[in-house]
Amino acid sequence: MCSKLAAKQFIKQLESEGKQNTEYCEKRSGNIINISSVHEESVATGQGAYAISKSDLNNLTRAMTLELVEYGIHVNDVSSGVIFTPMNQESVDDLKKCTENEEQIPLKQAGISEDIVNMIVFLCSDGE
Repeated sequence: MCSKLAAKQFIKQLESEGKQNTEYCEKRSGNIINISSVHEESVATGQGAYAISKSDLNNLTRAMTLELVEYGIHVNDVSSGVIFTPMNQESVDDLKKCTENEEQIPLKQAGISEDIVNMIVFLCSDGE
């Protein structure tokens, strides 16, 4: 899995530089962002395998967070709801289905891909 490979590379680089773990506890040494979905929490008929994969990814993210914190590596999971993309354009074109979906969303509108990008940029920033 890409997340595990990224973690191994981060740790390898830190060790090759001779950096002590305590040096990096105060600041970030890297970020791993996993992309998931809220569908692991609210499943629908025919989405069992998808829900399982997202649930497993969320649990992997939690485990990696605990394992990598000592290296200053932050691991996060961005779990989105409905995001308009070319993949779901057919559903968007069906106005009735789109309206039904949006009624289930607290903001009453679906997201766009830039919403995900902005969240990832924020998570990778130093908070300044």
